[in-house]
Amino acid sequence: MAVGALHPPDLPRSAEGSADVRHGAGEKPEDERLKKACQELEGIFWHYLLRAMRKTIPRGGLLEKSSERAIYEDLLDEQYALLLARRGFSGIGKILYEQLRRPGGKES
Repeated sequence: MAVGALHPPDLPRSAEGSADVRHGAGEKPEDERLKKACQELEGIFWHYLLRAMRKTIPRGGLLEKSSERAIYEDLLDEQYALLLARRGFSGIGKILYEQLRRPGGKES
């Protein structure tokens, strides 16, 4: 399976094959870097949230919980977190970006 096969087709793609950060025309390069950093921080938030949710699932069932399965599930949760952050479902990244983009990081 190709590395980019996990990305939904409706996300814009860069030349490297990763999903692009959506940005408006005429944004400065530092604004683009800030937006990407805020998006990555939102991805970390989602990853911790998904990890905490997975811990609430009772053990048992058909397959025994192994260390390999735990690693796979954590990697899967990480990919889900990245997809959720790119889609901006929670808006945490957007809010943080708007706050940090202002001159001096303060409200005007």
